[in-house]
Amino acid sequence: WRYISLLGLDYELYCSSLVFQAAMKIFPVLVGIVAMNFGTACAEVLQKVLFPDDVAVSKAAYCLDGSNAGFYISENPNSTGWAIYLEGGGLCVTVFDCESRVKSSLGSSKFWGDVYNDNNNICSSTQEGNPFGDFNKVYVPYCSGDTWTGTTIRNEALGGLHTCGHNIVGTVLEHLYNTTNFSSASHLLLSGGSAGGIGVFHNADYVSNLIRNVKNMNTTIKASPQSGYFFPKDVCNFETYAVGSRVPFDIFAADFVHFIEGGYVNEDCAAANPRAKATCWDVDVVQQYIKTPLFVAQNAVDENQVHDELLCPKSLCFPNTTSAIAQSYMADYATKAKASMVQFKKDHPDGAVFMPACLEHTSNICMRNQVLRINNVSYADALAAWYFAANTTNMTGMMLIESCPDPSDPLCSTACQTGC
Repeated sequence: WRYISLLGLDYELYCSSLVFQAAMKIFPVLVGIVAMNFGTACAEVLQKVLFPDDVAVSKAAYCLDGSNAGFYISENPNSTGWAIYLEGGGLCVTVFDCESRVKSSLGSSKFWGDVYNDNNNICSSTQEGNPFGDFNKVYVPYCSGDTWTGTTIRNEALGGLHTCGHNIVGTVLEHLYNTTNFSSASHLLLSGGSAGGIGVFHNADYVSNLIRNVKNMNTTIKASPQSGYFFPKDVCNFETYAVGSRVPFDIFAADFVHFIEGGYVNEDCAAANPRAKATCWDVDVVQQYIKTPLFVAQNAVDENQVHDELLCPKSLCFPNTTSAIAQSYMADYATKAKASMVQFKKDHPDGAVFMPACLEHTSNICMRNQVLRINNVSYADALAAWYFAANTTNMTGMMLIESCPDPSDPLCSTACQTGC
C-alpha cells in the first residue's frame, strides 16, 4: 500500500488495473524506490522564475523578443524526484509568424503570469491522477518558436528575433542546480507536448549528459515526449497524395526547419550524418541515436500533423468521413505511424509506446485521462509502471498500440474525446 500511495494512485483502482497485474508478473515495478522519500506534499501552483539579466546574457537564454526566459516551479523539500515539462505551441518559420508570436506569451515573457497551475499533466497534483505528483515540478513556457532546438541570437532569417530554445533548456537545468536542491535529484522525468515533445526528443541526451557527465549527478533520467513524433517515416502531404504522388514529406520538412532555425542537433545523429545533419531534425531519424530511455505517447493519426502540416482539410479528414481519398489518406498515415512505432521499439528495447486509435493531437494525452485506455491500461498507469521499473530492458509488454478491426478505418477508439 505504501509504495502505491507514493505514486499518488488510488490503491483499489491501481491494483485492479491490468498494468499493475502485468507489472507484478513481468517487471519488478517500484523496486528501488523504497529508499527514496518522495514525500506527500501536494503542490499545484507553480511560481514564476525569470532568469536574472546576467544569466540570460551569459547563456543567451532569451524569448523571441529578447526578454529573459525562465520557468515555473513548485518545490517539495521532502522529494528527490523532479518532473520537467516543456510547453508546446507550434513553431514559426517566417518573419510574419514570429513577429505575431512576440505579441503573446509564445514570444515574450512579458505576458507570463506570476503563477502556473497544471491540473492534468506531469506538473499536476496526485489528486489529478499524476503518479509524479509528489515530485518537484518545473514547467518551462515556450517562447522561442523553434521546437526547443534554437541556439541563435538575432536570427537574420527571422527578422533579427532570438531563437534560443535549446539554450533555455540548458539554462533551466543550470539555474535549478545553482538555486534549488536539484543537485541531489535521484530521479528526473523530462516530458513535453507537441513542440515540447519535439524538444524532448532533441534535448533528452543533452539533458542526460549535462546532469550525469558535467554535473556528476547520479540521477535516473527518463523521458516521455507527448504528441511530438514529427514525423512518422514517409508520410505524405495530402494534396500530393490525392493526385497519386507518394513523395515523403518528413525529410523535406526537416531540411526546411533546420535551414531556418540552424539549431542544436543531437551529436550522435550529426556525427552519423555529417553531410545531411539537417535530417536529424526529423524525429524519426534522430530517435535512432537517442540513448535516454523514452516512452512515446502519440495518437495513431496526429490531428495537428494531418490538418495543419500535411494539409488535409478538416472538412475531409475527420472520423467516419465519407471521402474515399481522405479515408485512404488517414489509413496510410496510421499505417506509417504504427510502423514507425514498431521500428522505434526495435531501436529502443528499453522504451515504451502508447498509441490510441484516435485523430487527436495533445488533448487526450495526459496524466488525468483514465478513460482512454489500451488493453485496459491508461497512459499514466503505463508511464508509472515503465518509469519506476528497476529494469526496463526488453520491455515487450510496453508496446501499447491500439488496433482496429478494419485497417481502412484507423480511428476506432471510442474514448478519443475524453480526458484532458
